[in-house]
Amino acid sequence: MRVSRQNYERMHVARQHTVTQPHWFERAKRTAPAPLPFPGLVYGPVRSRRLGWSLGVNLSPWDAKTCSYDCVYCQFGRTKRHISKPVKDAPWPRIQEVGRALRLYIERLQVEADYVTISGYGEPTLHPRFEEAVQLVCQVRDELLPQASTAILTNASQLLRSSVFNALLHIDLPVLKLDVPSEELWRVINRPAASLPSFGELTVRMAALARRHGEVALQTLVFESTVADIPTNASNAVIEQLVEVIRLIDPKHVQIYTVERPTSEPFIQPLPKARLEEIANFINQRLGQVAAAYT
Repeated sequence: MRVSRQNYERMHVARQHTVTQPHWFERAKRTAPAPLPFPGLVYGPVRSRRLGWSLGVNLSPWDAKTCSYDCVYCQFGRTKRHISKPVKDAPWPRIQEVGRALRLYIERLQVEADYVTISGYGEPTLHPRFEEAVQLVCQVRDELLPQASTAILTNASQLLRSSVFNALLHIDLPVLKLDVPSEELWRVINRPAASLPSFGELTVRMAALARRHGEVALQTLVFESTVADIPTNASNAVIEQLVEVIRLIDPKHVQIYTVERPTSEPFIQPLPKARLEEIANFINQRLGQVAAAYT
């Protein structure tokens, strides 16, 4: 794998203290061509709190947010196409278009990036041809951006599908969502689609991926809530339980962060930086230096 623990930590420290633009940034703005074909499939590079300069690849339909979750804090609003498995009657990006779009974007803009990241407007692993998409992204990366690592931001809801599990083994940094420690909170906060496996089944599968892969990260978004029926997931009691789930999964990295954009539900509020750091420190006291707060 390209992302060693030492490199990951060094990049995190550098991002906290460096605000200068990379050398290619102004060049890309000056030489930006006419609109590229296949708009919306590739975007950035954007400055990511967790990944540095990230060139995004969107595998989700643009007509409606398509996800297996309907998280209370999502910056894209409520999930319109709420599904537990891939469906054919949605305008998924064609695999050939994904590969061509990524190639053209890199070649024409001559950009560089720390990561080529599969993410986008929904849950990317719901794409019916996800495994092929990963192969294409890795192929283009190897040819045109060999210095970059690949990453994916996923809610991990499709890990019981062997094709998805195996595809993630070929991505340098799989970043899996884990916001809660229990089935009850998972249903209230992440609002999974009907027919998904249980929370326990998913965490067991996340642990299996972490063992096989070796460089899995967890992303945990914590927040305050102003209503009683949707509790905060940042209380001491919840974090103590969360530590035990993290222990079970045994990731290499845990990314602690909070909301920074408008959320799908108005009662969700960001946590202060000090509380994020407290949570990361608490996890590290229990599990070793695996967690970092991103603000």
